[in-house]
Amino acid sequence: MPSPAWGRIGVHTGLLRVAETPAQLAAVIGHEVGHVLAEHGNERLTQQLGIKAVLLLVGFFGEGDLGHQQLMQALGLGAQLGISLPFSRTHEEEADLMGLAIMARAGFDPQQSVALWRNMAAAGGGQP
Repeated sequence: MPSPAWGRIGVHTGLLRVAETPAQLAAVIGHEVGHVLAEHGNERLTQQLGIKAVLLLVGFFGEGDLGHQQLMQALGLGAQLGISLPFSRTHEEEADLMGLAIMARAGFDPQQSVALWRNMAAAGGGQP
């Protein structure tokens, strides 16, 4: 019988210096499991392929035009700001909420996620 198709999650060793408690590490792992369960990777790939297909079609019809390259750059930037970025934020919010539920069901205190984000902000020196 084939095994279920589960995604993989990696934890960078630098995170282990920021997550000071097992509950804080559980917040990160719960968040990443949320991405896997919600299939955000597949959605992101489909979205990117759709954007590329539209840009390819526009490229075919506008080839030879002097403003073609500028138009393509503007469309690419517009797709990033108007589609990709909001879509990414939605995925992150969904994974955050799912991660909190997952860590709580596993017996960890969801409040520890607040401490984790504070640790990450301090470690990042104000950088996102």
